Amino acid sequence: MTDVQDLLGYVSAHGEALNINPDRLCLWAFSGGGVFLSPFLREAPNAIRCVVAYYAALHARTPEFSAAIQISENTGRIPALLIARAGLDLALLNEGIDNFVQHALKKNACIDVLNHATGQHGFDGRDNNERTKDILRRTLEFIHAHLPETRSHLTT
Repeated sequence: MTDVQDLLGYVSAHGEALNINPDRLCLWAFSGGGVFLSPFLREAPNAIRCVVAYYAALHARTPEFSAAIQISENTGRIPALLIARAGLDLALLNEGIDNFVQHALKKNACIDVLNHATGQHGFDGRDNNERTKDILRRTLEFIHAHLPETRSHLTT
């Protein structure tokens, strides 16, 4: 968790040198990396405009590592969410994703859920098919929509 927080601090301090706007960030997690989204779903810094999670572990028994529990305890702003699940993934992982989605909906979060019915865990690298391509395209459109550029010196 501290590595992610340190990275965000670095990006904030060095945004111009990195040629990015540190006030408009997206967190994107895959698989077991979903646990690292938890603190940012309980209390989202203003710079985090959206969150993407692919086949991610979004619910855990330990509250501080459970994105589902953390979002349910959020009392402030929740960034826009895009969740992509792999239909052929482990049942326990998909149940955790489904649990997270229910918690997010209870908080009236802006959430897009993309289900890859025939997708495997890691579908973005393993399943070269139209649904994978559609999810990747829609993810990039989602990020672009939630991170509009406001600094004129940056190029796309």
